[in-house]
Amino acid sequence: LRYALDVAEGNFRPQPRPVAGIRSSALLKTRLTGRHPDWQPALPFADLTVLHDDQYQSLILTDDDLYFQQTPKEAHAYLPVALRTRHWSFQRIWSREFWRQSDSQGR
Repeated sequence: LRYALDVAEGNFRPQPRPVAGIRSSALLKTRLTGRHPDWQPALPFADLTVLHDDQYQSLILTDDDLYFQQTPKEAHAYLPVALRTRHWSFQRIWSREFWRQSDSQGR
């Protein structure tokens, strides 16, 4: 009931899930926040959020720890459908593509 009261009174602030068992410096989302300062972890169901003027613009989903905590159906069907139904824009960034682009750009 405490949770419902906090939400109703505007005192609830969502927090990203803590990363356990993985060096956070090795995660794609850590690399992305270094390149895009306005991309930050803020919500428990997305790796990163894009904020502009304190408004959520979109979500960034990666294949980091949150991806592997979901079933394939959750990651590739339920979550995208839920986000589209709510008209939340999002994009997926895959580690393999990120590193491939970084290698080709000499980073």
